[in-house]
Amino acid sequence: MSREQSATDKKEFRSFVLHLKQIHPLWKSKYITNFLIQSENPPSDTTKSALNVKVWRILNRDQVNDSPRSGAPPTTTTPEYIQAVKNNLRLTKSASMRNVNTKLQQQGFKT
Repeated sequence: MSREQSATDKKEFRSFVLHLKQIHPLWKSKYITNFLIQSENPPSDTTKSALNVKVWRILNRDQVNDSPRSGAPPTTTTPEYIQAVKNNLRLTKSASMRNVNTKLQQQGFKT
């Protein structure tokens, strides 16, 4: 269980944990963690307590897929937006982020 897991590895691990919970409904995260550590191929690169927290979170979420991420909308990386930012920064030498943001909003971009 390295930090560089792929999305499919994460989904497989989550589905395995949820499947264990279906098979053994009375097991809590501590028992599932102990089962995983004592298995033939235990998760590596993690401590028992970190694995327990991960299992606990998976059981609380009760779903395999990732939650949608919050943050900047994907439109901020479009080529048109990047070009508009470059143009507005080029117009004035002392352009502040606030002024550029205001100009972009006036041009119809969501910032």
